[in-house]
Amino acid sequence: MSGLQQPLSTREEVRSTLEAILAREEFGPRRSWLAERWRELLDWIGDWLSELFGITDPATERSIVIALLSLMAAVILTATVLRIVRWAREREERPAARTVRSSEDRRAESVAALRREARAASARGDRVAALRLLFRALVLGLSERGAPRREVAPMLAALVPRLDAQSFGHEPAGPADVDRLDALCDRLLARRHA
Repeated sequence: MSGLQQPLSTREEVRSTLEAILAREEFGPRRSWLAERWRELLDWIGDWLSELFGITDPATERSIVIALLSLMAAVILTATVLRIVRWAREREERPAARTVRSSEDRRAESVAALRREARAASARGDRVAALRLLFRALVLGLSERGAPRREVAPMLAALVPRLDAQSFGHEPAGPADVDRLDALCDRLLARRHA
Protein backbone atom coordinates (compact mmCIF):
# COMPACT_ATOMS: atom_id res chain seq x y z
CA MET A 1 0.00 0.00 0.00
CA SER A 2 2.89 2.27 -0.34
CA GLY A 3 1.61 3.65 -3.69
CA LEU A 4 -1.80 4.59 -2.31
CA GLN A 5 -2.47 7.85 -0.62
CA GLN A 6 -3.29 7.88 3.00
CA PRO A 7 -6.95 8.35 3.82
CA LEU A 8 -7.90 11.87 4.82
CA SER A 9 -9.20 12.14 8.28
CA THR A 10 -10.57 15.61 8.90
CA ARG A 11 -13.10 17.72 7.06
CA GLU A 12 -10.65 20.53 6.76
CA GLU A 13 -8.11 18.29 5.03
CA VAL A 14 -10.80 17.06 2.61
CA ARG A 15 -11.93 20.61 1.85
CA SER A 16 -8.40 21.92 1.25
CA THR A 17 -7.49 18.92 -0.94
CA LEU A 18 -10.71 19.36 -2.96
CA GLU A 19 -10.08 23.10 -3.40
CA ALA A 20 -6.51 22.38 -4.56
CA ILE A 21 -7.77 19.87 -7.11
CA LEU A 22 -10.53 22.19 -8.38
CA ALA A 23 -8.08 25.09 -8.63
CA ARG A 24 -6.16 23.29 -11.37
CA GLU A 25 -6.38 24.74 -14.89
CA GLU A 26 -8.33 21.82 -16.33
CA PHE A 27 -11.18 22.36 -13.83
CA GLY A 28 -11.32 26.12 -14.21
CA PRO A 29 -13.92 27.88 -16.33
CA ARG A 30 -12.84 28.38 -19.93
CA ARG A 31 -13.26 31.92 -21.19
CA SER A 32 -13.16 33.11 -24.72
CA TRP A 33 -10.64 35.63 -25.93
CA LEU A 34 -13.36 38.28 -26.05
CA ALA A 35 -14.52 37.52 -22.50
CA GLU A 36 -10.94 37.81 -21.29
CA ARG A 37 -10.47 41.19 -23.02
CA TRP A 38 -13.80 42.41 -21.60
CA ARG A 39 -12.75 41.38 -18.09
CA GLU A 40 -9.40 43.12 -18.57
CA LEU A 41 -11.14 46.30 -19.74
CA LEU A 42 -13.49 46.28 -16.75
CA ASP A 43 -10.55 45.68 -14.42
CA TRP A 44 -8.57 48.52 -16.02
CA ILE A 45 -11.49 50.95 -15.73
CA GLY A 46 -12.05 49.80 -12.14
CA ASP A 47 -8.40 50.36 -11.26
CA TRP A 48 -8.49 53.79 -12.87
CA LEU A 49 -11.60 54.72 -10.87
CA SER A 50 -9.99 53.40 -7.69
CA GLU A 51 -6.96 55.60 -8.24
CA LEU A 52 -9.05 58.60 -9.22
CA PHE A 53 -11.72 58.45 -6.50
CA GLY A 54 -10.11 56.21 -3.90
CA ILE A 55 -12.74 53.45 -4.15
CA THR A 56 -11.57 50.41 -2.23
CA ASP A 57 -14.57 48.07 -2.38
CA PRO A 58 -14.35 45.83 -5.48
CA ALA A 59 -18.14 45.36 -5.65
CA THR A 60 -18.74 49.13 -5.63
CA GLU A 61 -15.99 49.59 -8.18
CA ARG A 62 -17.56 46.98 -10.50
CA SER A 63 -21.04 48.53 -10.07
CA ILE A 64 -19.74 51.98 -10.98
CA VAL A 65 -17.91 50.63 -14.04
CA ILE A 66 -21.04 48.82 -15.28
CA ALA A 67 -23.18 51.91 -14.63
CA LEU A 68 -20.76 54.13 -16.58
CA LEU A 69 -20.61 51.71 -19.50
CA SER A 70 -24.41 51.40 -19.51
CA LEU A 71 -24.74 55.19 -19.52
CA MET A 72 -22.29 55.46 -22.40
CA ALA A 73 -24.20 52.80 -24.37
CA ALA A 74 -27.49 54.62 -23.69
CA VAL A 75 -26.03 57.92 -24.93
CA ILE A 76 -24.72 56.30 -28.12
CA LEU A 77 -28.04 54.52 -28.71
CA THR A 78 -30.01 57.74 -28.14
CA ALA A 79 -27.78 59.70 -30.51
CA THR A 80 -28.19 57.00 -33.16
CA VAL A 81 -31.98 56.91 -32.80
CA LEU A 82 -32.20 60.72 -32.96
CA ARG A 83 -30.07 60.77 -36.10
CA ILE A 84 -32.28 58.15 -37.76
CA VAL A 85 -35.43 60.08 -36.82
CA ARG A 86 -33.95 63.32 -38.20
CA TRP A 87 -32.94 61.55 -41.41
CA ALA A 88 -36.46 60.08 -41.81
CA ARG A 89 -38.10 63.49 -41.26
CA GLU A 90 -35.79 65.14 -43.79
CA ARG A 91 -36.57 62.38 -46.25
CA GLU A 92 -40.32 62.92 -45.80
CA GLU A 93 -39.96 66.66 -46.37
CA ARG A 94 -37.80 66.31 -49.49
CA PRO A 95 -40.30 64.78 -51.95
CA ALA A 96 -42.00 68.15 -52.32
CA ALA A 97 -38.70 69.74 -53.32
CA ARG A 98 -37.55 66.78 -55.38
CA THR A 99 -39.58 66.41 -58.55
CA VAL A 100 -40.07 62.96 -59.89
CA ARG A 101 -39.58 62.94 -63.62
CA SER A 102 -41.92 60.80 -65.62
CA SER A 103 -40.70 58.40 -68.26
CA GLU A 104 -42.22 60.76 -70.84
CA ASP A 105 -40.08 63.63 -69.53
CA ARG A 106 -36.94 61.48 -69.62
CA ARG A 107 -37.77 60.35 -73.15
CA ALA A 108 -38.28 63.96 -74.30
CA GLU A 109 -34.92 64.94 -72.76
CA SER A 110 -33.19 62.02 -74.50
CA VAL A 111 -34.77 62.92 -77.84
CA ALA A 112 -33.66 66.55 -77.45
CA ALA A 113 -30.12 65.44 -76.57
CA LEU A 114 -29.96 63.15 -79.62
CA ARG A 115 -31.17 65.95 -81.88
CA ARG A 116 -28.55 68.33 -80.43
CA GLU A 117 -25.84 65.74 -81.10
CA ALA A 118 -27.19 65.31 -84.65
CA ARG A 119 -26.98 69.07 -85.28
CA ALA A 120 -23.41 69.10 -83.97
CA ALA A 121 -22.46 66.14 -86.19
CA SER A 122 -24.02 67.83 -89.23
CA ALA A 123 -22.18 71.08 -88.44
CA ARG A 124 -18.84 69.29 -88.41
CA GLY A 125 -19.73 67.56 -91.71
CA ASP A 126 -20.45 64.07 -90.35
CA ARG A 127 -23.82 63.64 -92.05
CA VAL A 128 -23.97 59.85 -91.60
CA ALA A 129 -23.69 60.28 -87.83
CA ALA A 130 -26.30 63.05 -87.98
CA LEU A 131 -28.72 60.79 -89.88
CA ARG A 132 -28.20 57.92 -87.43
CA LEU A 133 -28.75 60.21 -84.43
CA LEU A 134 -31.89 61.74 -85.95
CA PHE A 135 -33.26 58.28 -86.72
CA ARG A 136 -32.60 57.19 -83.11
CA ALA A 137 -34.34 60.34 -81.86
CA LEU A 138 -37.30 59.60 -84.11
CA VAL A 139 -37.58 55.97 -82.99
CA LEU A 140 -37.23 56.91 -79.32
CA GLY A 141 -39.69 59.78 -79.58
CA LEU A 142 -42.31 57.63 -81.30
CA SER A 143 -41.96 54.58 -79.08
CA GLU A 144 -43.89 53.29 -76.12
CA ARG A 145 -42.31 50.91 -73.64
CA GLY A 146 -39.21 50.47 -75.79
CA ALA A 147 -40.86 49.66 -79.14
CA PRO A 148 -42.18 51.90 -81.92
CA ARG A 149 -45.95 52.33 -81.88
CA ARG A 150 -47.82 50.20 -84.39
CA GLU A 151 -49.00 53.12 -86.50
CA VAL A 152 -45.46 54.52 -87.02
CA ALA A 153 -43.55 51.26 -87.40
CA PRO A 154 -44.18 50.98 -91.21
CA MET A 155 -43.06 54.58 -91.76
CA LEU A 156 -39.85 54.01 -89.75
CA ALA A 157 -39.20 50.72 -91.55
CA ALA A 158 -39.39 52.55 -94.90
CA LEU A 159 -36.53 54.84 -93.80
CA VAL A 160 -34.18 51.99 -92.88
CA PRO A 161 -33.01 50.80 -96.36
CA ARG A 162 -31.86 54.27 -97.45
CA LEU A 163 -30.28 54.97 -94.03
CA ASP A 164 -28.42 51.64 -94.21
CA ALA A 165 -27.17 52.41 -97.73
CA GLN A 166 -25.94 55.83 -96.58
CA SER A 167 -24.41 54.41 -93.39
CA PHE A 168 -22.37 51.83 -95.30
CA GLY A 169 -21.30 54.19 -98.07
CA HIS A 170 -23.47 52.77 -100.85
CA GLU A 171 -25.30 56.11 -101.24
CA PRO A 172 -24.08 59.63 -100.44
CA ALA A 173 -25.46 61.39 -97.39
CA GLY A 174 -25.90 65.05 -98.11
CA PRO A 175 -27.15 68.08 -96.18
CA ALA A 176 -30.57 67.73 -97.84
CA ASP A 177 -30.93 64.21 -96.37
CA VAL A 178 -30.18 65.53 -92.90
CA ASP A 179 -32.59 68.45 -93.36
CA ARG A 180 -35.33 66.12 -94.63
CA LEU A 181 -35.01 63.72 -91.63
CA ASP A 182 -34.78 66.67 -89.21
CA ALA A 183 -38.01 68.13 -90.68
CA LEU A 184 -39.67 64.70 -90.34
CA CYS A 185 -38.61 64.65 -86.68
CA ASP A 186 -40.06 68.13 -86.20
CA ARG A 187 -43.35 67.19 -87.79
CA LEU A 188 -43.87 63.76 -86.16
CA LEU A 189 -42.47 64.55 -82.74
CA ALA A 190 -44.31 67.87 -82.50
CA ARG A 191 -47.56 66.05 -83.27
CA ARG A 192 -46.71 63.41 -80.66
CA HIS A 193 -46.07 65.93 -77.89
CA ALA A 194 -48.82 68.39 -78.85
